[in-house]
Amino acid sequence: MQAGLEALVQAAMRFPEEARIFYRLASYQAQLGSLDAARGRLADAVRLDPVLREMARDDPGFASLRQPA
Repeated sequence: MQAGLEALVQAAMRFPEEARIFYRLASYQAQLGSLDAARGRLADAVRLDPVLREMARDDPGFASLRQPA
């Protein structure tokens, strides 16, 4: 999973307007426990494509973000 995360970080830098890259990056970060980073990247993704907000609500990759603090 770490290699995938690193690839997504590189892709996000190369393609800063690709919402789905930020969405996947946020999912990886959430699953790895980097919740603050995941929230930031998810916000970036939603800013670029508001439809992703609805997708994230049911995406199991974001389950950790839905847990009470």
